Amino acid sequence: MKIKNMIRWTLIGGLFGVAFGAVAALFQNGPTVWVGIQQSWWWFAFAGFLKGSTDHLGSKR
Repeated sequence: MKIKNMIRWTLIGGLFGVAFGAVAALFQNGPTVWVGIQQSWWWFAFAGFLKGSTDHLGSKR
């Protein structure tokens, strides 16, 4: 169950990072779409991994 949660949150974070990088290209002086995606997806995937791997710490049994 913990592995599934980590994978799920890593994927959610990565997808959010792709969307975030693409939206960053819309702003003045922002990066190109491809550069924005390359620079942001893995940050959010890592954050999702950390969330998924520590979710069990706050749960009550």
